[in-house]
Amino acid sequence: MYSNTKHRYTTLVKNKVLEKAAIKDLYEISLLSARSKEKQIYIYEISNLSDIIGFEKAEILRKEFLKNKIKVKQITNNPVVPKFTDNDDFLRKLMDFRYVPKDIFEIKDEILIFDDVVAIYNTEPKIKLLIIKNKDFAKNQKQLFINLWKNSVFPKVDFKSV
Repeated sequence: MYSNTKHRYTTLVKNKVLEKAAIKDLYEISLLSARSKEKQIYIYEISNLSDIIGFEKAEILRKEFLKNKIKVKQITNNPVVPKFTDNDDFLRKLMDFRYVPKDIFEIKDEILIFDDVVAIYNTEPKIKLLIIKNKDFAKNQKQLFINLWKNSVFPKVDFKSV
């Protein structure tokens, strides 16, 4: 779909902040996370990926995560996780959720942490994307995520596949 992903990623990282980011930029950084060398991605979630890039593209990404065996840990402020995918294998084999109340830690931006990358984005009021490629910073962010994860709870899920 985006055959020039590596070049685009280099451009994204070089620019650091995209004040005028597009949906395709969010798709591309998500696609790169689905190819994580460490086989792990940490996500602070504010919205369903399908709501941002569309259900079909989100399912393509989930298949990529499954193909590459990339485990996903996601922290959300939502106490109930609604069904968001038809890919039951993705849910059972790779996806894990935790809930943390907003009064403990409020998630204002979607944050993806993988390899030596921290990508922060929001779509309101317009799409903004910040990508930081720094090994030490990414390691620090992973440590913070894991500590918050340990103090979070499993949310209620309203689908059968987990």
